[in-house]
Amino acid sequence: MKASWVILAIFTVLLVGCAPKQLETPAANITTPANITTPPVKTGAVFGDLITINFVLSLENGTVVDTNNEQIAKENKLSDYLVGPYKFVLGQSGKVPGFDEAFLGTNTGEHLDTVIQPSEKEIILGVNKTKVIDRMLYINRKQAFGATSFKEVFGREPKVGDLVYNNKFVFKYKILNISNETVIGEISIKEGEKVTLPNTEWKSSVVKVADNDITFYQDPEENQTLQTPFGPAKINMTTSRIFINFEPELNRVFNRSFALGGGFAITQEFQIVDIQEDHFIIKRYGVLTDKKLKLSADILDIIENVKEVKKGPLVTNVNKGTEN
Repeated sequence: MKASWVILAIFTVLLVGCAPKQLETPAANITTPANITTPPVKTGAVFGDLITINFVLSLENGTVVDTNNEQIAKENKLSDYLVGPYKFVLGQSGKVPGFDEAFLGTNTGEHLDTVIQPSEKEIILGVNKTKVIDRMLYINRKQAFGATSFKEVFGREPKVGDLVYNNKFVFKYKILNISNETVIGEISIKEGEKVTLPNTEWKSSVVKVADNDITFYQDPEENQTLQTPFGPAKINMTTSRIFINFEPELNRVFNRSFALGGGFAITQEFQIVDIQEDHFIIKRYGVLTDKKLKLSADILDIIENVKEVKKGPLVTNVNKGTEN
């Protein structure tokens, strides 16, 4: 019995020792030279590509505002439009912000239908139907003129003590001081005189002439009718105030000076879009950058990387307020 166990143990050792061993394959040691980089995979048009398209740009209500399709342009009575395929460097089309961005990632032969969101403020203002102003008006007596433009304005070189006048101005000016940058003139006027002040349609009388300012008393006629950007207006008065009662015309388009800040302003078109009992609403008119637009286009051709172009982010917001 003991001999049998010895034989079995020896047999087991022999089997284990004879079992095949699994071979190990060493990992390949692959290196990439430092000066070799993998080029990025392009997935469509990018800024700087030269792209050729046929397109139609329209408002949400379907009104076409821009296209290179002559027939569509004529049907929509467009006076300024492109003829033939429109070719431009992506990022420099000169169209509304968002137009170029819509083509990012597109490829030749594709059709594009998308919406361009507004990129500027939508300017909507409420205007009171009645404007109230004081009949007493104060104007600084001393005015400053640019030294370099003085001769062009008045037709002569400035000289202290001279009285100068330009028929575009209401007043005559006596020159008080001259420096490299400015010429200081003092309004020359007497108490009792009557003038039509800027931005008014009536006479004003000089009540008092002081060293620093001049006091005027505005004297329009009762029920006088004025022509205003909003339509006609009638005047009512008390001894101290003037009431200008506007009669706005719905859908009337007019020009208004729009402040940009920093002392700068531009003139833009506005439209009267709503009339209420005590006020009316005006909205900036004739611009596309504050409207949602529909863009439909066919990409005809793309030539890659013809120019380096960088673009910044778009800004979208709405500006609502009151005027008067």
